[in-house]
Amino acid sequence: MTSSPARDDSIPEQCAARTVDDMAVVETEEDGVYYAFHDPHADGLTTTVALAVADVAGTSPTELIADVTTYVDPDGLNRIFRTRADGTPRTGSHVFLDIDGYRVRIESSGEIAVTPPSTEG
Repeated sequence: MTSSPARDDSIPEQCAARTVDDMAVVETEEDGVYYAFHDPHADGLTTTVALAVADVAGTSPTELIADVTTYVDPDGLNRIFRTRADGTPRTGSHVFLDIDGYRVRIESSGEIAVTPPSTEG
C-alpha cells in the first residue's frame, strides 16, 4: 500500500479527498488562490478545470463540467494549449474564465489557478 503525497494544510479538506490517477487535483494554495496542474500533452483540460473548481468549491465536478462547457468549447480549449504536432510546447498564452464566480486562469504551462469569489461585502 502506498501513502498519499503530503498535502498543504491550507487546502480545504474537500480538496484532499478528490484525486485523479492518485494525484491531487488542487496541489497548493497561496494567498487565497488554489493551484492545480494539467499535462499540456494530454486532452481533458476542461475536466481538469472542472475538478479544480469543484475541489475549491466543495461541489460535484459533474455539475461543474456542464457549467464549464457553457463558457468554453472543450475541444477548442484543448487545441489552444495542446503541444504542437511537432512536439513543440505552446508557451506564453493564458485564458481567464469566470465559472460560478470562481476566477480561473489557465496557463500554457498547464498551471490552473482558481480564485474563489470574494467574501467581502
